[in-house]
Amino acid sequence: MHRREFVALLGSVAMAWPLRVTAQQQRVPVIGFLSSASRDSDLFRPIPFQHGLKETGYVEGQNVTVEYRFAENQYDRLPALATDLIRLHAAVIVASGDDKVVQAVRKARAAIPIVSAFDPEERAFANRDGPADNFTRVAVFSTALTSKRLEVLRDLLPNVSVVGFIVNPRNPNAASDIKEIQEAGQKLGPQIIVINAADERDFAAAFAELARQRTGAITMQADALFNAAKNQLVFLAKQHAMPVIYTRREFVEAGGLISYGSNLTRVYRQVGIYTGQALKGSAKPGQLRIVFPTNFELAVNGKTAKALGLEIPPALLARADEVIE
Repeated sequence: MHRREFVALLGSVAMAWPLRVTAQQQRVPVIGFLSSASRDSDLFRPIPFQHGLKETGYVEGQNVTVEYRFAENQYDRLPALATDLIRLHAAVIVASGDDKVVQAVRKARAAIPIVSAFDPEERAFANRDGPADNFTRVAVFSTALTSKRLEVLRDLLPNVSVVGFIVNPRNPNAASDIKEIQEAGQKLGPQIIVINAADERDFAAAFAELARQRTGAITMQADALFNAAKNQLVFLAKQHAMPVIYTRREFVEAGGLISYGSNLTRVYRQVGIYTGQALKGSAKPGQLRIVFPTNFELAVNGKTAKALGLEIPPALLARADEVIE
């Protein structure tokens, strides 16, 4: 081989090498993760989600890329965020939140595989928008536990006659949640006072109004806004010396009295597994069975109970998954 031909060959190899690298990089699949909450919200569980992905052979940052988008509790941002993920050629989209997240993705591009963490009481459960071969869900259970939380509250405070219910009117489940707890109140006895809180600035006024109406205890709607402001809500409950039952264990860890809800670590691990299976193409999301939780977490903060002058009934303590002292 002549020297000139050899130099030309080296040049062609040097030019082809970046092209091969680029092609390999482009083959790394992208997962879109769209949430109605904020990155700091207690609803966001990246580690169990990543663990679930790993069980199917995908490791974030190695053979798969995950693009996270958060609406920061502003539902009007969801359509643009969903469109952004489609523009990035996401192979699968995880819809974390409520029905509006799912609908934003479907309107952006209905054919893309979607794995959603959902509430069985949401209207989307019926898949009323047509075939759902590209769609499956892992149940969180929020609205379905609204009446159950009132039962737990009654077990804790059997003589409570007035219970406040703080609800975000912007939440798409607001009407069904209010109906659920009012019906539960009629069966269990306590009068239910509904107070709206659509913004963090509404929280102080909501607690003050419930205290003015001599409310004996408070329960809250499962909502991303409330989860993001858990420290503020726990502080207000302590300030007013008000017994409150929350939707997540994280409130109790922050000093709240008691909580009853789904184990989000298990939920997001399963979401990760389903996302990996959809990415592999081993099964269409619509062929994957909808997963429902089989147990729920009851957490109690003994220190907070003592500060409120409450004695937790032994039967309730026996049922608790976690007691913080």
